[in-house]
Amino acid sequence: PCNSATAPVPGYNSYIYDNIATETIDNTIDADANMGGTATRIFITGYNATLTAEAEVVITTEVTLPNGLVKFHNTCDRTEWKNIDFNAGGKDSARAAYCVFNSGSNGSDNHSFINCKFHGASTDGLYVTYSYDWSFYNCEFYLNGGRGCYQHYRSFQHIVGCSFHDNENTGFQGTNTVLLVECIAYDNGKGGTGHGFHVGNAGDDSIISSNTAYGNADDGFYIDDAANDCTVINNSSVGNGGYGYNLDTDPILPIRYFGYNHSYDNTSGHC
Repeated sequence: PCNSATAPVPGYNSYIYDNIATETIDNTIDADANMGGTATRIFITGYNATLTAEAEVVITTEVTLPNGLVKFHNTCDRTEWKNIDFNAGGKDSARAAYCVFNSGSNGSDNHSFINCKFHGASTDGLYVTYSYDWSFYNCEFYLNGGRGCYQHYRSFQHIVGCSFHDNENTGFQGTNTVLLVECIAYDNGKGGTGHGFHVGNAGDDSIISSNTAYGNADDGFYIDDAANDCTVINNSSVGNGGYGYNLDTDPILPIRYFGYNHSYDNTSGHC
């Protein structure tokens, strides 16, 4: 059902899911099997059966997949995924551990996800490490057994217009630099603990702007005191179980600019 095509992006390697609404897999999709280069970015796009319009396609499983639905390791660079619903089978059903999993120590760089869903993983919806330039636009991370999205060591991400909700732990957690704009995180920490947004100890120069956090078990926004020179502006944090904005042990050091933020009715206070 995933076919090579010259459309929709002439001059590039393009794959289109057609003639199906759902693809049920028995083995993890190994993205390293198709490596993109500078002039050969690989596009994976959901289309309807007649190829007349883009449409959502579901990738799911009915078996246990410890490496998730899709795995990146060391060699696959430059892909774009669009209109894909990564349904890991249900967070309590012990099927796919992740929706998308990146585990390689050498990095897998320059990947984009547009209008995608990440849900039903028994651990994190997305786990990415040792990689640069992963971008997410208008994506949804929800009902996962761990975090909605976990950006680990050496990663830099663009997160724009995404939602993170109803995850067992934190909605979004990034340990490195992140551009986080116009996102929403709510009702995370279903397991008892979890922030809306968590920027970790290597998140220097992160930009956190125009986001909303509400109803999370712990802080709406948690920014580690070792994440220096962050810009936090025009955000809202309401009704969370911890602080509206937790700047860790040092209220000054991590922040380059903190302004025009709204905080209301958070259990531990504003900051």
